[in-house]
Amino acid sequence: MTGQCYYHAYLPEQPDLNWRNPEVQTAMLNVLRFWLERGVDGFRIDGLRQIIKDDQWRDNPPNLEWRAEQGPYKSLLPAYTTDRPEAMRMVEKMRAVTDRYDERVLIGELYLPIERLVAYYGTNGSGVHLPFNFHLIERPWNARVISTLIEEYESALPTDGWPN
Repeated sequence: MTGQCYYHAYLPEQPDLNWRNPEVQTAMLNVLRFWLERGVDGFRIDGLRQIIKDDQWRDNPPNLEWRAEQGPYKSLLPAYTTDRPEAMRMVEKMRAVTDRYDERVLIGELYLPIERLVAYYGTNGSGVHLPFNFHLIERPWNARVISTLIEEYESALPTDGWPN
C-alpha cells in the first residue's frame, strides 16, 4: 500500500480531478481544444456542480434525514463538494475556449434548485449554454404542476438564457 487515496463522488472507476490545480485546468482546457479542432459540436459536462471541492478538504456533514433506501450517496449533505462558488470560474474558462469556435455548445449536468441552476448560465453568457433542467422528472405528471414549474423556471432565466 502506498497510503495514497483519491476522491470519487460516484463510482471508484470515476476519480474526480483536482480542478484547483492549474496544471489540471490547462490539461482539461487543452482536451476541449483538441476535440473542438476536430469539429465536435460541443460538450456535455457531467457532474458540473462537483467540479470544485472545498479548499480545506473538509468532510461533508451527515444527512440526518437519510434513509438506507436512498442509497449511500445521499447519506451526506454535499456542503463541501457541490456547487462551490469557485465552480463558475472553471465554467467561464471552458466557455471562453468554446466560444473561440463557431456554433458550439456547452451543456452542464446540474441537479440543483432552480435559483442555483440558472446561475450556471453565467453573467452575460459566460456560463454553459444549457444547464440541464431535471426538475420535470421530479414532479408529478400534472398539467398545473408542470405549468407552474415552467413559469418558475422561465422567470428565473437570465435574459440571454436558453430554456430547456
